Amino acid sequence: MGPQWGAVQVRVLTRALARVWALARVRVLARVRVLTRARVLTRARVLTRARVLTRARVLTRARVLTRALARARVR
Repeated sequence: MGPQWGAVQVRVLTRALARVWALARVRVLARVRVLTRARVLTRARVLTRARVLTRARVLTRARVLTRALARARVR
């Protein structure tokens, strides 16, 4: 049990640590990917909702304008 044994132990430990680190990294990357996908989806949803709202607003404004014009014509 001299310096050689210590080197072997260090090598085994580093290999185990590397394996653990690789697994952890894969897990973290997967979680990050899922989170970013969720974020992108929510952003898209928010954008579509905003688009729908603006379209509805534009339509209501157009309706109001046409009504006003019709009223003005009647007068």
